[in-house]
Amino acid sequence: NGGSDSFNSAAGGDWALAENLSSVTHDRAIESDLTISGVSTFTGGSGVIKGHNSGHAFEVTADNAVTVDGTHQFSGISDVDAGTGTDGVTAIAEVTLAGSDGAFNTSAMDFTGIDEAAASDLQGSTAAETYTLQDSGALEVAGIEFTGLSNVNAGAGVDQEDQVVSRGGQDFTLNADKSVDHDGILFSEVEGFSAPDDASLDASAFVAGLVLTGNTREVTADDITFSGLTSADTTSLTGSTGDDVFALANSNITARLIQFTGVTSVTAGGSGNSVESASGIDWSLLAADSAQSSNGVTFDGFSSIDTDAATLTGTAGDDAFTLTGSEADGATVAYGDMAFTGLSGVLGNGSTYDAITNPNVAGDQLDASGYSDALALTGTD
Repeated sequence: NGGSDSFNSAAGGDWALAENLSSVTHDRAIESDLTISGVSTFTGGSGVIKGHNSGHAFEVTADNAVTVDGTHQFSGISDVDAGTGTDGVTAIAEVTLAGSDGAFNTSAMDFTGIDEAAASDLQGSTAAETYTLQDSGALEVAGIEFTGLSNVNAGAGVDQEDQVVSRGGQDFTLNADKSVDHDGILFSEVEGFSAPDDASLDASAFVAGLVLTGNTREVTADDITFSGLTSADTTSLTGSTGDDVFALANSNITARLIQFTGVTSVTAGGSGNSVESASGIDWSLLAADSAQSSNGVTFDGFSSIDTDAATLTGTAGDDAFTLTGSEADGATVAYGDMAFTGLSGVLGNGSTYDAITNPNVAGDQLDASGYSDALALTGTD
């Protein structure tokens, strides 16, 4: 009749879509099936749409309402079983993964058999899921290719290990609340991010800092693991329990093939951690297991610090230094729990000892009994 015809069913049957949506079959449980053509609006029935294997485009228009292939409008829908063809969904609200391939819920409808979806917000299921980036705002997860995403909350299932796999050439920004900006999407509740050894991590807003794992190009930030890094910006850095070597330069620190910038404090993670500092960097003692480099980085808990012709300055108190080794093999200066090598000089930095006013303290002391060469006076105090 030229108008937009509608069909309302009080029976409890499903809506079965024909190939290319040439017709809709109403599968009635009691009466015979009814094939409908020339109608574009459908209500009632069981609330279930069954797609044809030729594939369809489902556009959500409201809660429990969807338009199929741009022509057929269905309302009162609770489930859409798209079938085995290539099927896509355009969502208007948050999409929540169901924990199985091709399945999610959005706008009070359960979709299955879906291959593609456009949405701005995605919520993970309680299962562990892997999100593989394909473009800015686009990724694949649970067998579905999503586009248009701006927010992904992976969910917080028990023992869950949600992972994000970068497509390469994209960096990570770790926020104070542990959310991560990456490739146009804000991720939260993700336990692991990996890149193909080409990513930078900006963790300057995350005050707890980064921890080396002992693996190359890998760090953790609380319960989040980042791998495939070439550089990272953080104020605080902690070593692993392995044999980490922190190479200190004037403007950065390199460890486990990651170049760190913005670092003001480094804490050893185990007895195997050590420091190698470049030339032009001097050192000052802070405590028995703490020293600060002249470029403003504090190192705590390290037993081995190798310098390049550096000067070591003691504390303002009474320091006891131990000198071992030889001129030929190299000298080691120990203080507290730390051993310095490669030094060109040690400055006591002013003892509290005074022969008249404070004669009962030891003052700065040097034990050179373990040094095989003779000591020579310089002619200065």
